Amino acid sequence: MHLVSLVLRAWKMALETKQTTPKPFQIALVKPELAQALQDLMCAICYNLVYEPVQTPCSHVFCNSCLKPWIEQKQTCPMDNKAVSSSSLKPLQSANPLAYRILASQLVKCPLHANEGCTWTGEYSSIANHLKSGCGEPCKFCNEFIVQEVGMKTHLDHFCFAIPLPCTVPGRCVHDVLLTQMHTLCMVR
Repeated sequence: MHLVSLVLRAWKMALETKQTTPKPFQIALVKPELAQALQDLMCAICYNLVYEPVQTPCSHVFCNSCLKPWIEQKQTCPMDNKAVSSSSLKPLQSANPLAYRILASQLVKCPLHANEGCTWTGEYSSIANHLKSGCGEPCKFCNEFIVQEVGMKTHLDHFCFAIPLPCTVPGRCVHDVLLTQMHTLCMVR
């Protein structure tokens, strides 16, 4: 029974983290053979090239969106277990300007290239501008980035599992519920 409660607690924490923290992007290098040389700029939590990188006092680099939930739970660096707090994190750009310049000059693919089909490539430093200038927009329900070619309406109509919908069980429920909750909340036998 103890194992079940641990699994449920981990699942709950994952859901809470997903709801409060945007998921990190998967940023792929245009030249994958450079990954080994950039190993210190790979996040040890999500195993991708860092996005919105922060540096710990012990000089490890992580995605901000990966490290914040970790610190809220453990208050330690994932690499060496040294004490870390949110206030001790520094943006890589100010903590280590040379490392940031190396990262910023790397040629990368759009974070949405694999799943959504965006074909943009450019310098790492241009990702945020690319995403803001027309590649897509975040869904207000699930926070997933939606490429313009797919369209927000298509996403909301067919793919978003976080959009509240009216319950379809007549006479049993009058609430809007998430699609994933529909059966568990209303299908009372």
